[in-house]
Amino acid sequence: MKAIYANPKKIQEIFQNMYIIPEFQRPYSWVDEQCTKLFEDLTDFFKDRDNIEESYYLGNIVIYPEGEAWVVIDGQQRLTTILLFIKAIFSNARSVTILEELLMGKDPLTGKVKNDVLKIESRVIEDDKKDLEGIILHDSFTGKSRIKQNYLLLEKMLKDWIKENGINAEDVNKFISTMLYNVVLLPIECNSRDDALTIFNTLNNRGLPLGDADIFKAELFQSVMTDQQSKKELIKRWTILNKNDQIDSLFRDYMHVVRSERGETGREIGMRKYFTDSKNGINFKDWRAILGSLEKLNMDNKEYEEDKPIDIENMWSLLNDVPNEYCQYPIKVFWFKNVFLNDSSLFLPKNKLNELKKLVIRTVKYYYLYAVAYNAVNTIKDTTYKVCKAISNGEDYLDEYKAKYDDVFKDFERKIREYKYGRCRRGLVSLLAIINDNQNQNDILNLPKWEVEHILPQKGGYNNYNGWTEEQYEEKLNTLGNFVMLEKELNIKASNEYFKKKKIEYDKSLIQDAKDITKFADWKYENWEIRNEEREKTLLNFFRTIN
Repeated sequence: MKAIYANPKKIQEIFQNMYIIPEFQRPYSWVDEQCTKLFEDLTDFFKDRDNIEESYYLGNIVIYPEGEAWVVIDGQQRLTTILLFIKAIFSNARSVTILEELLMGKDPLTGKVKNDVLKIESRVIEDDKKDLEGIILHDSFTGKSRIKQNYLLLEKMLKDWIKENGINAEDVNKFISTMLYNVVLLPIECNSRDDALTIFNTLNNRGLPLGDADIFKAELFQSVMTDQQSKKELIKRWTILNKNDQIDSLFRDYMHVVRSERGETGREIGMRKYFTDSKNGINFKDWRAILGSLEKLNMDNKEYEEDKPIDIENMWSLLNDVPNEYCQYPIKVFWFKNVFLNDSSLFLPKNKLNELKKLVIRTVKYYYLYAVAYNAVNTIKDTTYKVCKAISNGEDYLDEYKAKYDDVFKDFERKIREYKYGRCRRGLVSLLAIINDNQNQNDILNLPKWEVEHILPQKGGYNNYNGWTEEQYEEKLNTLGNFVMLEKELNIKASNEYFKKKKIEYDKSLIQDAKDITKFADWKYENWEIRNEEREKTLLNFFRTIN
């Protein structure tokens, strides 16, 4: 690595330069809380500083040169927000021409401010550039973008602060002077993009909240910087993949696919280190292959060669309620290995459906069993790695799931009998609804939002409900016998009503479990005993074996 330079600079010095926010950066995303904290930090510093020489440190930015500008690898959120704040101050003190010089570039020949060039050029995929230009150049503050919302917030806080504290024109000028000459940033100036990324990586490993996908995105974009057509393709495909902010999780899925293909079952290392390791990492220059792999793992585009298998989909959805992500990897590895491309869509062939169904059911059993019995992630990691490897290599994985299963089941059964469900309550209630013999599986698949409903009301505490003793109420309130899966709208209506009114809402439900409760005339303790025993028996029978 070549020498880097890190010298604190005043805000007035920082904005003598031009900055570029590159394509691979995330869009601007600071929210009200972060903007409010920045504003309060600056105004508090102005009010409380002991002398005019005292400085306030705002943090660092990581940059490298490109032509006459600096490319921002880390710090775009802070830089953009400061620019918005300078604009807010300028809107309240337009006679201070130095502010205008910090907002916009200068003509190199005349030295005059160019009112069509920003000090920050955003090349981010989203509309950050357009929104910044609208605010800084055209005084256009309408719209719902985060940039515009934050500008309006900063401007309002500034006006309120001036009014509420009786700030006069002289004080405003003092505040501007403090902002420009006493507030400093630490630019870490690197000689190249690679050096900047190394620094960025190091800072992140020490705890700053920078995403792994940002590094990977930078690596991918480096491969297409001189090819505009490829760049457009990469941007389009990346945007689709990250539609639901899922790009980090897709890369993590991909890491487990790569590990399984390489036969790796040892300790997992950090994702960034794994992918960028000079010896064993992946080739980011082969960006189409990498994006193709992520697209295969994008379950937004999940399709089947024949009609969607509703029972598999419903059982698969249960893994979303397991309190760790490792339960997803065996299914993702299987999907990646077996999916095929047909007319630009990804499909799982119909001859693989039975294998998928077995895998999903076995995976649900294994991970729920361990989650309830032990509520610990480390106990299942080794099995996950071995199962993924076996699936990737077309080997039998069942023995990995079966090892110690019977012993763990004993602890699982004890926890169920003791009403100790850990963080799996929602998943277990969902499972019972799905495996109800009379349940229409299509109704479950298309169900709107639903919640865990307490048949015996939980709000308001014990109220001598239908002859229940206070001891019975406290002990049995949060048990399988007293839970039912119910659509959110119906749950709101049922709420804390007495059972005879709740039954009216249960009967409207598409969930058979809820309808089944209406067979009881009232919800007495003996009714709970009958239902709880039924549900525990059904649940334990489902989990008893994993063949």
